[in-house]
Amino acid sequence: MVILSVILFREMRTLTNALIVSLATADLLVAIVVQPISLQHEVMGEWTLGPILCDFWITADVFCCSASILNIVVIAVDRYWLITKNVHYTHNTTFSRRRVCAVMLFFAWSVSALISSLPLLGWKAGNERDDPSLCIISQALGYTILSTFGSFWFPLVVILIVYFKIFKVAQRRARTRAKQRAVHPFPRMMSQTHRTRTRSSARTLGLIIGGFVFCWLPFFMIATIVPMCRHCNVPPVCFSVVLWLGYSNSLLNPAIYAIWDKNFRRSFKRLLVCDVRWTSIFYNW
Repeated sequence: MVILSVILFREMRTLTNALIVSLATADLLVAIVVQPISLQHEVMGEWTLGPILCDFWITADVFCCSASILNIVVIAVDRYWLITKNVHYTHNTTFSRRRVCAVMLFFAWSVSALISSLPLLGWKAGNERDDPSLCIISQALGYTILSTFGSFWFPLVVILIVYFKIFKVAQRRARTRAKQRAVHPFPRMMSQTHRTRTRSSARTLGLIIGGFVFCWLPFFMIATIVPMCRHCNVPPVCFSVVLWLGYSNSLLNPAIYAIWDKNFRRSFKRLLVCDVRWTSIFYNW
């Protein structure tokens, strides 16, 4: 619905929403390409689809999940620059926001493609295919370090730093407004509105960080440690739980980034009641 809202409604076609559409595309790919095969694997209890489909599934899994995570980084960085460097970021002709966002999106999808394709080029431990009933990601130590740090640990650090800085900027501006109100008091209603917006922003930041960390941290802790510790045996049930917990982040992202937005909520309602002027769609592109 996020993607449809931006496609069908002209007022939703903003650069910020374009970044959200990129994230929604990655999450949609997780849902329609990765999860059905993962579910079949869980139900059967072993891999039964052959080596070619195994390579496809592992590659798609790493690619889509990495793209989803890196798109969160893009949105975080864009929002930080919008808040801290609004005029320069939105009006500079050499490094315009549109160009910067295009470069960041290209980087996010390209890095995801690179990380996911390396095992296909031969970066494997060599024993992943000894048992045809197993389909697992490359256990090569070098690849484990590169993939986990490139797909999760580095993005996690960036997101935490960026949103911490956003929070500090919001706090500083709130203190500045408080001092201004002490000298030139605003109406009580405006003060109440400001406090409400501040609480809402803080709550949204908590959801973004908390949802991302909660969903993906357990999986990547296991994915990082197990290849380095040959004597560490993770029960299959435990691995399945943390894997699907990570997948669930693709369901949380639209809720965090879109459903909390009143414009998206309005668009969703219009979609649900089929309030779409189809004849105007093609003329507005």
